[in-house]
Amino acid sequence: MPEALGSGEPQKAEWEETKCPLCASARWKLRLQAGNLLYGLPGPFRLVQCRDCGHVYVSPRPTRETIGRFY
Repeated sequence: MPEALGSGEPQKAEWEETKCPLCASARWKLRLQAGNLLYGLPGPFRLVQCRDCGHVYVSPRPTRETIGRFY
């Protein structure tokens, strides 16, 4: 089970690049890149916008195995 934030030694998150979850396009443009100032979570986080359908999503994103460390 993943270790919760603030309970012992922090574990590093693993990140994965992802295609657009709506249309599966790999074409995107950067919309915003920022760190998490409120909780100091590992980052920076990058919001990208699909060049084909316009959907905005996080990429890279934490893997399924490490996403729990952010909650």
